[in-house]
Amino acid sequence: MSSGISEPYRIAVDDSGHIYIADISSFKIKKVNTSGTISVFAGIGIQGFSGDGGLATLAKTDYLTGLSMDTLGNIYIADYNRIRKVSFDTSTLNIDDFNNIDVYLSVYPNPLQSELLTINIPEINSIISISDLNGHIVRTTFATSKIANLNLSDIPKGTYLVTAASSERKWSTVFFKL
Repeated sequence: MSSGISEPYRIAVDDSGHIYIADISSFKIKKVNTSGTISVFAGIGIQGFSGDGGLATLAKTDYLTGLSMDTLGNIYIADYNRIRKVSFDTSTLNIDDFNNIDVYLSVYPNPLQSELLTINIPEINSIISISDLNGHIVRTTFATSKIANLNLSDIPKGTYLVTAASSERKWSTVFFKL
C-alpha cells in the first residue's frame, strides 16, 4: 500500500502538529506526523460511501471537499454532500447532521501575487494565524467578521499555513506567495 500523497485538496492540523490531508484522487485522508511519516487516517482507496459506525480506515469515501477539527480532536470530513466525523477517542467514522454549515477556511488569491490576502472564515470572533512551514508565526489577528483582508507585502515568497480558531473549532488551509 502506497502512503504517498497524490492530489492534496484540503488540510487540517491538530494541536500536536499532525497534518491531515484530503487526498481526493486516492479517496483517503492521509496523516503526516511530526517526523514526516505519512499514514492513512481514513478511507480504503475505493470511491463510494460506506463504513459509518466502523473504523475510519475501513471506510469508502466519495469526494473529499473539506476537513476541520474541533477542540476535542474530532475530525470533520466534508465528503460530497455529507459531513462525516471521526471521533478522536475511537477513530470511528459517523455521519453528523449539520445543516447549512460552512466548514471551509478559504483564501484568495491563491497563489498570492499581490499584497492583499482575503481570508473567508467560517465563524466570527476567530483568531487568525499565518505561519511558515517551520512553524514560525508571521502574522496573527483577531477576526470579528467572516472576511479578513491582510496586507502580506512584508512576508517573503513561500508556502504558508493559515489557521482560524474559534472557541470551539479550528480550520486550516495552505496558501502560496509568489
